[in-house]
Amino acid sequence: MLCAGTTMYVTLLFHGLATLPSANEEIRSKLKECSLEELCKRLSEKDPETAAKIHFNDRIRIERALEIFELSGIKASELRAVHNFSGSDLKGIFLILGWPRDKLYERINIRSRLMFDNGLLEETKGIVDRYGSDLFPMKSLGYAQALKVLNGTIGIEEALSELQQETRNFAKRQYTFWRNEASKRGWKVHPETSEDGLELRSHDDFYKSHKHVNELRVCDYSFSELLQMLHAKSAKTLERNEVYYLNAQNFEAPIY
Repeated sequence: MLCAGTTMYVTLLFHGLATLPSANEEIRSKLKECSLEELCKRLSEKDPETAAKIHFNDRIRIERALEIFELSGIKASELRAVHNFSGSDLKGIFLILGWPRDKLYERINIRSRLMFDNGLLEETKGIVDRYGSDLFPMKSLGYAQALKVLNGTIGIEEALSELQQETRNFAKRQYTFWRNEASKRGWKVHPETSEDGLELRSHDDFYKSHKHVNELRVCDYSFSELLQMLHAKSAKTLERNEVYYLNAQNFEAPIY
């Protein structure tokens, strides 16, 4: 059983990663001297397909894509297309917890505040004092906002608001990934049709301010029903990967 926080864990386990050139410190140093705007422009010219998939503020991934091109002369998108994330004999069942979007955002907001209340600033300061602020994890959600507070760039409430928004954006990208991944890979999906299962619904006021939200349709298993299903599946050989979209409200746990 693998409980994955990011989709990269799943990709690595089932497909491995594409073979890409190793890091080159000389090229990286030159890229760091460029503005983000200049890097975005260069990537759009060199590898428009990769540029379209990377958020314009994601400097690390933009620099890496340009580094790959400089080292190999080949676009990162072409190298990944050759790999195509295929060829694995490993089969599995994926359980995707779906929330009504308003409930999900509420939980994200609460958890973000609890991170600050439970010592995020003190934890970040301890890491910076011991290892410095240039560590890669310092760019991740939570640490990045806490570091801005410690540097005096923004206040705590602004940092909290930013963390909540960035986490919601991250959750949205994960939803998008799992909406598309199963059909793209030819995996079996449950519920099997748009008429099956339960459609998650947010309250009406939420839709008025989030007009482009598409809710998931999920299997409405209880915990015992889910265990029974998994037990039955374990007795058979899977022909292909299967994805179950589940109603997370049936397994709701406290927020930490």
